[in-house]
Amino acid sequence: MSEHVRPPQAKLAEPLGEDEIHVWSCAYRPGVGRAPLRRLLARYLGCEADTLQLHEEEHGRPTLLTGRHAALCFNWSHSGERALVAVARTVQPGIDLEHRGRRTRDVLALARRFFAKAEATALERCDDTARVLQFLRFWTAKEALLKAQGRGLAFGMERVVVSFDLGGPELLAFEGEALEDWHLEELMCDETWVAALAWRGPSMEVRWRGDFE
Repeated sequence: MSEHVRPPQAKLAEPLGEDEIHVWSCAYRPGVGRAPLRRLLARYLGCEADTLQLHEEEHGRPTLLTGRHAALCFNWSHSGERALVAVARTVQPGIDLEHRGRRTRDVLALARRFFAKAEATALERCDDTARVLQFLRFWTAKEALLKAQGRGLAFGMERVVVSFDLGGPELLAFEGEALEDWHLEELMCDETWVAALAWRGPSMEVRWRGDFE
């Protein structure tokens, strides 16, 4: 996917194909927990939301318990008052969302501490105006990859190296992983948000489903 391109929008009644990843957006409030996520998954599974049992894997990624529900793969991310959800049948997606106003200070110090040296150097070359946005592009790309892998931030952000030298995100290194197995794309929500989607496996069509309640 080219830089900051919104995926084609799917119709609400359109089923989830085996070669697709659906991306949804919704409002988020900390007090509701995973209730919006349950409601969305229940739509795909044709069941009541309160019957779904979510399980946290070792590193915190939520999954559905075994059985027919386990055939649905998903991931979600929330920042501020917004959440994104990625849903697929045949690949495990990882998605990350960041509000552009939530990280405005010390991004270079964070990059030097948590990113690979080449990534921190790329941020050093940015002017002050562009640096925060570029930092969030790195952050969301790397976290989406780690969430798809299942290890999360505990794996170490410096062990995943991404470049934006060609415009869009390019995966340069992923410790212990075959780079050719991975796909990484940026998602355009609006000018307030930065988001990325990643998965291991075959090419998929990313379909933007819009907002749900």
